[in-house]
Amino acid sequence: NRSIVYQADDEVYDADLGFLDLAHNHDKYYKLQVLEASDKSEYWCVHHWGRTGTKGQTQIFSFSTPDLAIADFEKKFHDKSGIAVRTQPLTCEIARSPLTRLSTVPCLCHQR
Repeated sequence: NRSIVYQADDEVYDADLGFLDLAHNHDKYYKLQVLEASDKSEYWCVHHWGRTGTKGQTQIFSFSTPDLAIADFEKKFHDKSGIAVRTQPLTCEIARSPLTRLSTVPCLCHQR
């Protein structure tokens, strides 16, 4: 079964996050996507993460509706970034602790 990145109107559910803290040797990435089966019978939220420059790890969660997959996407985005999903393409300043994590990364992520 083939799939594509899920879009609803102008909303594309695809986000790339970066976490960089050179003082503690942290250089990580986290990618989130909602995918839709070509026949619209199934939806997935794909979580891919690792240290920058490595293959990383992937988890795929299956859902019967796009709303359930989007809810998983939005929750994980918030868990990892500390911010709510935005409604337009932007550059996110992500800082959970001003001393440990600060990253400027391009994000293409949208909220319903």
